[in-house]
Amino acid sequence: MEEEASASRWHPLNSLTRYWRIDARRLPQPLEELVRRFSRLPAVEIAYAELVVSDPVVNAGDDPFNAQQGYQNAAPM
Repeated sequence: MEEEASASRWHPLNSLTRYWRIDARRLPQPLEELVRRFSRLPAVEIAYAELVVSDPVVNAGDDPFNAQQGYQNAAPM
């Protein structure tokens, strides 16, 4: 998709291949140490720990904002 977009008038300013997400859950090093080590690398612009992990599935029955999501209602016709 990036190759196709690069040939168009609206070529991407940045490539998604520049962004990395690393699963460090099973590594013995503390997360803060890994962030410090990555941050010292010259090729890394920013490194940070994603601390909050949540289940992305939302149940309409327990979502307090569901009533405000009009687009989820049935179509009028």
